[in-house]
Amino acid sequence: MKTQTVAEPSQYLKFIDGLRGIAILSVMLYHSALHILNTNDFARSAVLTDKLSRGVQLFFILSGYTLFHTAYRRKEMGLQSSLIFYVRRMLRILPLWWLVCLIYWIVLHRTGIATILSATFAVGFFDRAYEMCVTPVGWTLFVEETFYLLFPIWTGLITSSSRAAIAGVAVFILGPFVQRLFPQPPGVHFNFVSLAFLNYYTFFIGIFIWFVTRTPKFESLVHHRYLRIAIDLSAFACAIGVFFSSWTAGTLLVGVLVLAAATPETITRKLCSGKFLTTCGGLCYGLYLFHHIVEDRITFRIHRLAQGLITGEVETLLAMGVTLTLTLMIAFLSFEYFEKPIVQFGRRKISEIVSKRLAR
Repeated sequence: MKTQTVAEPSQYLKFIDGLRGIAILSVMLYHSALHILNTNDFARSAVLTDKLSRGVQLFFILSGYTLFHTAYRRKEMGLQSSLIFYVRRMLRILPLWWLVCLIYWIVLHRTGIATILSATFAVGFFDRAYEMCVTPVGWTLFVEETFYLLFPIWTGLITSSSRAAIAGVAVFILGPFVQRLFPQPPGVHFNFVSLAFLNYYTFFIGIFIWFVTRTPKFESLVHHRYLRIAIDLSAFACAIGVFFSSWTAGTLLVGVLVLAAATPETITRKLCSGKFLTTCGGLCYGLYLFHHIVEDRITFRIHRLAQGLITGEVETLLAMGVTLTLTLMIAFLSFEYFEKPIVQFGRRKISEIVSKRLAR
């Protein structure tokens, strides 16, 4: 199977897709467990119902890393433009998001107002954002999009790893104060605005890692075999430690995993470059948006059919396996015939505009 990516060849990082694959599989397992919590005790495992949700933080860290990787590569090519950045982000995020909102409206009977507010991300500014949003995963897109809106500020102010670290610490400290300005209404899981500020520091972890891995000192150090072994062992220890740590500590441990994968010639990088993980990572956007729809239609039916025939453990694994398989198929079709054509069309138009500007 060919590589599933819309990234330009000069900017494509295989290990990033592998890490995205780990992130999306973790999130899907977490959400699948939540769907079947009432069916058996096996699904109540803390590993499935809590720790695997850290896949969201992994996504945010990777977004920060790739944001600066792409921005600096395009700057080196003389193509740095905020307008181009926003157009590219819109073409990658919005078309599929709008399609999924439409599906939720038609198939799962969400209201028209909720669909419009969700499609524009305006839902995130309402007190009852979580209840109003058409899909439970909408909050993460709100966090990403609001962070991207400040793209010129981040790239203008953050020019080194130390500045990235300072920004991350500052946002982490300010997060709880901002949350007080947008208090959580009774009966609602969370407010999107305050949640955004509570998660922004994870993007700066990714930006910090990007700056660190491109310094000459780091590049010279990783040529030492024993240092790479130490990095791999640290990544393995952190991957285990995530399941036994607090939320903030677990996020930092996830950052170590990203650092190890970003280090050339490490075993971690090789593992993250495997075909299955990179394929899942390339399809992660479709997997993320479609898997809730599949679960809503599949899990309950499996429970009814399997009741009294198989054990709860087998039922759980069966539901997760069917959900993953069907969602992979849908995500592949979405990527090949909807997402990629739109991105490629936009890329051609942007190239034409850039060519005309350079010709003047």
